[in-house]
Amino acid sequence: MTEPAHDVQRDPEIDAVAGLLGGVIRLKFGDDGLDRDGVFKYPIIRGVTPVHRYPAISIYRKTDRVDETSDSGEEFGGLMLAVDYYLPPTPPDRIAARWPMLRTVFKLVVQALRAGYHPQVGTGEPAFDEIGLSENSKTGGTVTYALEPDDAGLVPCFKAALSLRVSSFFDWTDYAGPDLAGIDTDANVDGREAPVNGVPAPDFKVVDDFSLP
Repeated sequence: MTEPAHDVQRDPEIDAVAGLLGGVIRLKFGDDGLDRDGVFKYPIIRGVTPVHRYPAISIYRKTDRVDETSDSGEEFGGLMLAVDYYLPPTPPDRIAARWPMLRTVFKLVVQALRAGYHPQVGTGEPAFDEIGLSENSKTGGTVTYALEPDDAGLVPCFKAALSLRVSSFFDWTDYAGPDLAGIDTDANVDGREAPVNGVPAPDFKVVDDFSLP
């Protein structure tokens, strides 16, 4: 049975970022930093995501920006990346102990995005350029730290919006180039017309003196 089109689309940029960030956090903290099934590529809705999948990270597009094409033909855009991170529901007496973890994880996120890879995650090789994401040391944005209510306690979390540069923004696969076969590309050289379809043009003189007698 063929799946509908809206169920089979992929976002390779978000896939790459999610794999990198999830791998970096787990490499640093293991299950204490991120549940094995705690990486989401869409916004988490509190009360819907199962509690047993925390700590969790949610990585998705917040906005896209389309820039103009450069004179050299390169195409760039901007991606505003949303990164939301949630610790497990926490009793009030443990909030102070867990709160610094939020900033530690955020710093890991920014560091990984600026590098574009981690030598111990995935293939260990830079891969952002292959999917159109530019490794950009100027990656910046904002983060907000918060507590969200939950039936099992309070959830320490942060919500960040980070800008990334995207190259090769457009996919021209479905757009055929112009048919140049029927276009006459012959040129005029030194005042004489070049042959058209192999037939020389008649001689003519270029008049450049319009002075009266």
